[in-house]
Amino acid sequence: MLTKKIKGNRSNTPRRKRMDKAGRLQLAEKWLKEYTGKNIVKGYAKWFGVSKLGAVSELKLLGIQIDEEYILELKKTEEELIKQRKKKKELKELEEREEMSYLLFGIPLENECEEMGKNQINKDMKDEDLPF
Repeated sequence: MLTKKIKGNRSNTPRRKRMDKAGRLQLAEKWLKEYTGKNIVKGYAKWFGVSKLGAVSELKLLGIQIDEEYILELKKTEEELIKQRKKKKELKELEEREEMSYLLFGIPLENECEEMGKNQINKDMKDEDLPF
């Protein structure tokens, strides 16, 4: 009885999404002939796993004409996404710092301070109670 040999280092990611730029450009010529969707940039980006701006640059190399207004819109959207991610990361870091200060020093989180009233906390704390 013959069994099928299982390869150990096999990736679950499709090959087309692991390709470098040269490989994508070579395969894109065939893909363009078969593509029937409305938005070629979105389709290319999704199929090959690249950003829409990356798709625009690669499609331009293949000779596809893309509206400049659409490119500007993509750049604006990309900038907004970067700002949102940065803000989210900063908020997460702030929450982690607040949580760490509460765990290490017993100082309530900022939200809890506002709920309890800052005056109440200041009155209850004495120099002996401070951890440092």
